[in-house]
Amino acid sequence: MADAKRHVQAMQQAAAGSTPDTVALKTHFEAAHAAMGKAHWLSLVSAVQAKAVLDDAQRTELKAWADSMQAWMQQHRQMMKPTQPH
Repeated sequence: MADAKRHVQAMQQAAAGSTPDTVALKTHFEAAHAAMGKAHWLSLVSAVQAKAVLDDAQRTELKAWADSMQAWMQQHRQMMKPTQPH
């Protein structure tokens, strides 16, 4: 993620001038995108490997916790939606 952050900052600099450097912008966009993909992949692999060392009871407990967190996030998103004027 540090690599992605560095490229995002470089993108911002490339876009900030009065004549944006689109070549640098594209180069850093692609590098940031690749770095974020790599970070997500490593996160996924780590989660799967960590889950593999749990026993059945621990996996069940972890799933129950994840399901409750997902339900909480959905409820929170619903509450945060702006209300529509009538």
